[in-house]
Order: sequence, then C-alpha cells, then structure tokens
Amino acid sequence: MRAVLDCGRRTTLRQDGGPRTPAPLPHPAALESVSTCRLTANQPSPSGGLHSYVHDAQKRSAAVCFNTSFAMPKMKTHSGAKKRFKKTATGKLRGRHGMTSHILEKKSARRKRKLGRPVAVAKSDQKRVREMLGK
Repeated sequence: MRAVLDCGRRTTLRQDGGPRTPAPLPHPAALESVSTCRLTANQPSPSGGLHSYVHDAQKRSAAVCFNTSFAMPKMKTHSGAKKRFKKTATGKLRGRHGMTSHILEKKSARRKRKLGRPVAVAKSDQKRVREMLGK
C-alpha cells in the first residue's frame, strides 16, 4: 500500500534521487508561494528519482534544545496566596482578619475597625504560607 505524503513541508531531492533534509518552514504568510510536498511515496518526482522521504512529525516534536541549562523548573507562586498575604520588610507575614465578610450587624464599630486592620499570620500557618509564596 502506498502512503500519500501531505504534510505541507518542503522537500528537496539530491542529484542521486535520495531525500535531503528539508529546509525550515518560512513564515505562514509566505507559504502560499512555496510548493509543498504532495507526492505519493515511491512515485517519481518532477526532478527525477523516487520520492521516498517520510516526514515523521513525532521526531520533529521530540527535538531537544541545548541552549538552556538542565535546571529544575521554577516553582510557581500560589496565585490565591499572593493576593491574600504580603511579606513585610522585616520578613514577617501579614494577612487579613477573618470574620469580616458577613453578619456584621451584631459586631460593634470598634470590633469591625480592629478586624479591618492587617494582622500577622499565626506561627502555625507561617511555614505553609511561605511555601505558597515561594519565600
């Protein structure tokens, strides 16, 4: 059974008819003027010789980049924690009081004022918050 190669990559053939490494693809807008691979495997090509170059998309996508180091990826900051906690200049963690979103009618004005001010994070929660913040 003959497979049809229709991958859109440009291919060129050597003088002896064997496949040569394809040139890199240009910008997509420039592709309209470039003839692409639409030949059947083992079919004579217009320039002579057999067209038996098989494009392997998996091999192209498994390429390794050697321009960067092999360090571990950076840890991401927890997006919810960075909105709720701040690290002070002295290294302490600051957050908000709880009990401020609803059922405020029975709370005195003095109590609500105090709940509105920032508070230091409890010692038992500091390790977890620091890990989430990445600090």
